[in-house]
Amino acid sequence: MAKSTSNVGELVKLTVQGFKKEETPVKDQLFTMQFNPSGMSISYYPTYCEEDYAGKIGSEMQWNHTKATELQFKFNMDESLIDAASTPINEQISRFKAHTIDYQPDTHEPPLYTKICWGAFAENKDSVFKGRITQLDITYTQFKPSGEPLRAELSVAFKEYKSFQTMLKEQNKSSPDMTHRRTVQAGDTLLLMTQRIYGDAKYYKQVAAHNQLTSLRTLEPGTQLIFPPLES
Repeated sequence: MAKSTSNVGELVKLTVQGFKKEETPVKDQLFTMQFNPSGMSISYYPTYCEEDYAGKIGSEMQWNHTKATELQFKFNMDESLIDAASTPINEQISRFKAHTIDYQPDTHEPPLYTKICWGAFAENKDSVFKGRITQLDITYTQFKPSGEPLRAELSVAFKEYKSFQTMLKEQNKSSPDMTHRRTVQAGDTLLLMTQRIYGDAKYYKQVAAHNQLTSLRTLEPGTQLIFPPLES
């Protein structure tokens, strides 16, 4: 995604682009907001362990881990304005959903992540928010006599996405410290779970061998799998 080079005072539109795999976009064309959000909310969630015992006064909080950063904002679509784009509201919503929430047949899940970029918010590449959508609420506020929507307000929430390799770099930890344990859910496959953990499904044979799996095609829901550190 190209970085914004806008001048002060120039209107820059927020864009989103979904990726079904690392750096493999769902669509080449970005989704550009008709109207920018009036604000954004970014939430951070560090978690701590507290040891309690009888007679204790106060708390010595020890950091445990930090949950994924969350980004929330609202934006509007309006087909009723004379100078507005003629694209129907339902079509605009479909384009947005394609980059965020729609099922991808080749990866068997919604986009791996969505890049959100908005002017100075993303002048530094680290400010390009990469996240997976966790909620999408659509409120239709005006309709044509035919029942087709003319205006809509969309409220969205994303949780930050980081690849396994990115987490290793940020934590400055070697791979032996990064063993993962996951419980198989209905519909999970070894390829899909391996893709989620490592960002690449090619390590599925290594995972199968480590867990002594006799079948690579079917996984029993409730089974505990260990995803070992990647060998350097």
